[in-house]
Amino acid sequence: PADSDGMSFDVIDIGPGVDGPPPTEVTPNVTTQQAPELWARGVDGAGVLVGSIDSGTWRTHPDLADHIWTNPGEVAGNGQDDDGNGYIDDTWGWDFENDDNQPQSTDPHGTQAAGLLLGDGTEGLATGMAPGASLVTCQVGTEAEYWLAQQYLLDVGVDVITSSYSYKWPDQPD
Repeated sequence: PADSDGMSFDVIDIGPGVDGPPPTEVTPNVTTQQAPELWARGVDGAGVLVGSIDSGTWRTHPDLADHIWTNPGEVAGNGQDDDGNGYIDDTWGWDFENDDNQPQSTDPHGTQAAGLLLGDGTEGLATGMAPGASLVTCQVGTEAEYWLAQQYLLDVGVDVITSSYSYKWPDQPD
């Protein structure tokens, strides 16, 4: 539900650290890459499983919620590693930074990056290149966690791995 801010748009709560209204037109990056033309031909990423390594993803974000992967080998909330991969209740990814099954944080970067991948426009217009794809999320904080996340995603069987997480300062990698 949106609350009016008395201005020309509504204030919409779309996630921790993410402010403002949804876009009013397809974003330039999507248009430049000719995504609307691909969507018109039925190419929208359907059937593609994307692995994201970043700060985590707000899994209930309206533009992403319908595209979050569900691990078919896990029973949610039973406290067991049903699929035998070493991660308990990893129903939609893994938080390697905190070693738990909730790969989401208050840092909006991972959610924003996921929106560029597969935001479907539920809260406005489509912002993602492949709004029909599904997302497996990994949250990391160190280089070692980054490589664990890579292996996890390969084991899950993703079709592509994306990461905005990088090491570009002298004190990294750790």
